[in-house]
Amino acid sequence: KLCSRRSTRDQRDSARASGVLGTAMAPGIGVESVEAAVEAAGAAQPQKARREFWSRWITLAAGMCAMLCSGPIFTFGAIHTDTKRLLGATELQVQLIGVAGDVGLWLKIVPGVVFDFSGARATMAIGALLAAFGYAGFYASLSGGWAPELAALFWFIAGIGSGFLYTAALFPTVKNFAPHERGFVTGVLACMFGASAAIFSSLFGGCLGGSIFAGKCVDGALGGSVTMYIVVLAIVVPIVGFLAAAGTRQVGDQLAVPGVGDRVGLRFALLFGGCVSFIVVVFGMKLLAAFADRSISTWGNYVWMCLLMLIAAVPAGAGPAQIIEAPPVQGAAAPVSAAKQRLASAVELVRQMRFWSLFFAFGITVGADLMTLNILSSIVKSRDMEKQMGSLLVVVQMGADTLARISSGTAVWKGYIPLTKLLLVAPALTVVAQIMLALGSDILLYFACALLGLSDGIMWMATPLFVGQTYGLHNVGVNFGLTVLAAAVFQSLFSLGLEPLVYAKHLEAGADVCYGNKCFADTHWVVSALSVCACFAAFHVHMTRRQASQPQTKGDATECAATSNAVSVAAGGSAP
Repeated sequence: KLCSRRSTRDQRDSARASGVLGTAMAPGIGVESVEAAVEAAGAAQPQKARREFWSRWITLAAGMCAMLCSGPIFTFGAIHTDTKRLLGATELQVQLIGVAGDVGLWLKIVPGVVFDFSGARATMAIGALLAAFGYAGFYASLSGGWAPELAALFWFIAGIGSGFLYTAALFPTVKNFAPHERGFVTGVLACMFGASAAIFSSLFGGCLGGSIFAGKCVDGALGGSVTMYIVVLAIVVPIVGFLAAAGTRQVGDQLAVPGVGDRVGLRFALLFGGCVSFIVVVFGMKLLAAFADRSISTWGNYVWMCLLMLIAAVPAGAGPAQIIEAPPVQGAAAPVSAAKQRLASAVELVRQMRFWSLFFAFGITVGADLMTLNILSSIVKSRDMEKQMGSLLVVVQMGADTLARISSGTAVWKGYIPLTKLLLVAPALTVVAQIMLALGSDILLYFACALLGLSDGIMWMATPLFVGQTYGLHNVGVNFGLTVLAAAVFQSLFSLGLEPLVYAKHLEAGADVCYGNKCFADTHWVVSALSVCACFAAFHVHMTRRQASQPQTKGDATECAATSNAVSVAAGGSAP
């Protein structure tokens, strides 16, 4: 983008002179000019390309499956009560277990380093092993009544394994697509991650093959058994992880020309329709099973299982990509070791004020959203609402979260809204939602949960895409891992510090449960004030991005030279 403003005309004239573009490049074309030149060159001069045996759509399908298996950590709210009973834990101890899994998932700096050095397939395989070990250890803890702190350790390991799967599923797929396509791809993968908790919680609470008698599952698979549910996770997650690793390939520093039958627009349209339909089915059936007809749980899971099988159709008809080797740039600096390069990149990143603005905007927003999600059942109880309202509010928030991921990704892909404006919208929604919660209205509670879901979904789509676009994809694992550390910091601060402190302050003498809006009002007011600060931080990110996108008189010569050389070589010429 930086060099397109200055060199679009030169690239177009050069390409026409070489007979590559002809009249296809109309005046005024900017960002897509280089991509169009490369695609045309690859079609006109196939002898210059090296045909790969893998389709990027296979990697996308594998990434979607891996994302679905990286989110069961968020189902801890569904097994919270049974875990507390089986371990004989206190409320603080069981909260520690839940937060440990979340923190493990947020420590993406570890899988980020592995990904940058060892690649996607090794990262995904390690994640599958860690998840299997963590879930198996957690099952042993529940079955043997081990110490809650040990159970928290195993749940933490399962969270780290989920982080490995998430990282290895997201960035290889993003690298395989053109820059203007990455918003939608990120949205699809984030949508699968958001739907993961709903899918596995439905599986946990379902009654496959059984029947409902007196409101309870009889002779059904799982049927609310937390130990059997953890066994399923310990088996299914690593199997899917290893299969996804086998199906994952990523383009390196070469230029990739899509293969025959790629048809990006059609496939994206079908993916969008499929994702929206999947969200409606999964969350709609959860609501119906909870509040209308409990017998839906005996067959409802078969429906979304059939829908998931359609993922296998994503790469249908798509041919292998053609890889065009980018020529070396004249005058480039001597190569340095990968370790030194990535260390220098990380040091340079944390020196930037823009990074810290993104860090605080992301951390406060996501931390506030997840803190509220984890205490919804307690909020319902403090307001003396019906117990089932807690499940309804979770469905509302997670449904809005999942829908926001795919919708925001599509909006960025189509150019409806700039990416940095989405980063502004997310904390603003959190401010409004926290104020609604602080006011104590039961009706506003539903709207607040929907806004929090939208905020979280937008932030989780926009942040990895922004990091990749702004700092590049070469060290994206470490860069994104450093950013996501903010979620671990602020969620721990809110969930283990602020909220318990306020709750305990308003407990009556000798009581275990706090009643009334006062139990959480101060927490919501403090978090809303911090979310206002997150808005200012996001605004700083937006302004620095605008300044960086302005035409520059110096710099970027190397990138422009590399682009021009690549087009020239692809057209059959030679690098200067």
